[in-house]
Amino acid sequence: MEFDGVLEVIGGFGKFQVYIFILMGIVGIPTAMHNLGAVFLAANTNHWCRIPPVPENTTWNRSSWFQVWVPPHDGGEDIDRKHSQCKIYNRNASKVENYGEYVVPPRSNVSGYLLLNETRFSGVFNESLEDSESYCSSWEYDTSQYSSTIVMEWDLVCDNAWMRAMAQSIYMLGFLIGAVGCGALSDRFGRLNTLIGALLCGVLMGTAAAFAPEYWSFVFLRMFTGIAAGGSFTIAFVMVMEVIGVHYRTVPGIFVQGWFALGFMILPGIAYFVRDYFTLQLILSVPSVVLLSYYWIVPESPRWLLSKGRITEASKIIKRAARMNGRETKAAELLMDLNGIKVADDNISKQYNLFDILRYPNMRKKSLNVFFNWFVNSLVYYGLSLGSSDLVGNTYLNVFISGAVEFPGYILAAVLLDKAGRRWPLAGCMTVGGLALLATIPVPRDLKILVTVLAMVGKLSIAASFAIIYNFSAELFPTVVRNVGVGAGSMCARVGGLLAPFVVELKAAWGPLPAIIMGVFSIVAGLLGLLLPETLNKNLPETMEEGEKFGRKHSKQDQQVPVNEDEEIAMNTL
Repeated sequence: MEFDGVLEVIGGFGKFQVYIFILMGIVGIPTAMHNLGAVFLAANTNHWCRIPPVPENTTWNRSSWFQVWVPPHDGGEDIDRKHSQCKIYNRNASKVENYGEYVVPPRSNVSGYLLLNETRFSGVFNESLEDSESYCSSWEYDTSQYSSTIVMEWDLVCDNAWMRAMAQSIYMLGFLIGAVGCGALSDRFGRLNTLIGALLCGVLMGTAAAFAPEYWSFVFLRMFTGIAAGGSFTIAFVMVMEVIGVHYRTVPGIFVQGWFALGFMILPGIAYFVRDYFTLQLILSVPSVVLLSYYWIVPESPRWLLSKGRITEASKIIKRAARMNGRETKAAELLMDLNGIKVADDNISKQYNLFDILRYPNMRKKSLNVFFNWFVNSLVYYGLSLGSSDLVGNTYLNVFISGAVEFPGYILAAVLLDKAGRRWPLAGCMTVGGLALLATIPVPRDLKILVTVLAMVGKLSIAASFAIIYNFSAELFPTVVRNVGVGAGSMCARVGGLLAPFVVELKAAWGPLPAIIMGVFSIVAGLLGLLLPETLNKNLPETMEEGEKFGRKHSKQDQQVPVNEDEEIAMNTL
């Protein structure tokens, strides 16, 4: 008997599986908050060059003094901003002080700036005040919304603005390393032990990041936090899927990601009350110490234990699962001889590698298509998530809604997967999402709320397509290379997430550019998805030969046949 047969006896989705689903799902909450914490930790606030203090015992006020030193905005995409953020006038403070409060640059005809009284000060600028500008090296920040961020702390503005995106990109690099590396470690040392190690690493590194004395130490401590987050959520996903019966995996597999969305929704609530990056980073990290209790309350994966020949330990956990599911009587005979249980070797794909997948023309075409879809899904998902704070309206509400719309997306995916298959829902969701993003470009400035609505439509669509590609890609690759194929796809997704912060920052060059990139890529990926073969109600490939034939016209493999049980979902990726 296979282990999936054991699950049929003790219950494929009962109280035991719900127990594991909830406890492992909770791991996704801090993961999401770390992944998207940069929205608030690295919030980009209004800033300007540091100017001399307003002189005392004069008629100068803050507004007029500010305008003497800070040039007006010189164009660009942020047309609502009235002042330069990176330049300052080259002037002598003692000389400026003597000219009274109405001295402003002669060309200051920007709305919101005082206009020069040219009769009174007609000779001042030519004779005494230079009107040349220079780039400044220190800044002042608007603290009305955030009391401190890493942008304020280390001046990540102007020529250093790229460092803001770099911080999140390096974090996502860590997430990639953790998702891949911890999956391999869990195969060797066990799911639970590796999970606890990753959680402990996340607590320590995340806490240390709050105390980082300078930018690069913060970035690399956050990278290790990303490694822990990627590893812990990957393992949690694996542990859920390994105890659920084959007939029940699709919906739980989708809604495990719902815990991630829940963390996304909780984040702005915390950030609303905590406006400084130091305290926020601590709150994102320290509470996860509670999850270390999983070492005592969460059982090891019985599937993994049996694969390692640890029969006695597996027997205790299977008995506990049967008791919780009300199947103890039915499981009694099974528990008498667990030595006869066969566990599929999860490492069978190790005899193959990515080059084996790409060696065959049909599999190469399908694989590259799938990899591109993974990449685009992640690029757009994180691009929209990180950019949600830039939408019109309340920042905290926008981020909350951006997380909340994922739940309708997951429900939509769950319904479509069994009703309409995989190919058309994937293409439809990605195309709708792309069109929604492109539709934001011509929206008039006085209808900015429509941009927010369209962005949320895009986010809902991409959340649904992300859930679909997980299941779809697992079914497209033959059994012998399934982990390799889905793992490679997941790595492509992490690359997309790694590049997303830089795509968002392209708005500084041209406002619509991020929407154009993400919208076009999403539409192209969706249309390419139509070239993939449908997998609903079809026998799925087991060998490399079957994988090469799958999806070809007139292939027997393409003939629709009833399926008695779902195909195994690849476990070791996220």
